[in-house]
Amino acid sequence: MVLPRDPLQFAVVREDPRVEESLLRERSAERALLIASGGCTALHLRARLPELRLTLVEPNPAQVQHVERKLAALRQNTRSEFNIDDDRTDGLHECGNFERLFRLLRAVLDLWVVSAAERRVRLADAAADWRDVIEHPYWPVAFSTAFADDLLVTMFGPDAVQHAEPGSYPGYFRRRIEAGLVAADRDRNPWLHHVLLGHYLPAAVTWPPFLQEPPRDLEPFEVLPVTLLEVDSFAPYDFVQLSNVLDWMSETDCRALAGRLGTELRPGSRVLWRQLNDPRDLVGHFESAFKFSEIRDGQLTESERSLFYDAVHLGTRR
Repeated sequence: MVLPRDPLQFAVVREDPRVEESLLRERSAERALLIASGGCTALHLRARLPELRLTLVEPNPAQVQHVERKLAALRQNTRSEFNIDDDRTDGLHECGNFERLFRLLRAVLDLWVVSAAERRVRLADAAADWRDVIEHPYWPVAFSTAFADDLLVTMFGPDAVQHAEPGSYPGYFRRRIEAGLVAADRDRNPWLHHVLLGHYLPAAVTWPPFLQEPPRDLEPFEVLPVTLLEVDSFAPYDFVQLSNVLDWMSETDCRALAGRLGTELRPGSRVLWRQLNDPRDLVGHFESAFKFSEIRDGQLTESERSLFYDAVHLGTRR
């Protein structure tokens, strides 16, 4: 039987929601617009900032349904559904297309580099040395297998890789994971563990932030089932989070979105986005209406512990 194409692209939000939390607290933001994706950031913010009025924007119905499934699992207090110490492929954090790429990565590691059991032992040990893994000749091969351009284009379409140097994704992701393996928090970084294990370790300190402290309000989120450029108005929001959607957008659409945000947001409102293997200077599209700080952007990039982004940008409406 030929397998059907799965409409769920992302089971997990591979972003550190503590970045958003800290910025929302700084200005006591009251209303925020957020990319839904896998729902992790939204769930964390609802738990930590229950008074925040949060609206999700998501054009893919499968992603919205996935967030609803996470809310249902939390209502039933079934944290086992979230791939805690369990790498089953129908778990709520293993069932997206992007997660299959990491499954492919792990398969190559299992066959030629280091077993899943050994990876688990080392990830639980803050003192573990990963140099023999990183220096293994098949280590880069695992990334070139899982993140080849033709595989990414087939899965996500050409927009996903349009701004990156051709063939650069295997090296990009390899460098990002290697940075995580030598970081001081490698024994408690849930994003690193999920990439290399397909699950989280049993200790709660190793779980995604929203599972460490789940929200009490488990009612459905307000969702706008449109793209960012189709949002009726950004005026009601004092914080707009763009995830890394700009990486997927053309220069024309980036300029159009920046123009709308600059026109519709009130002074003091903020916009946040991440960039993944996208070398463009997107700040330039926003600078006429927003203030930026290279120092602050560097600090935010450093504090982003999901490991996936080489740039985080925060703009404040003038």
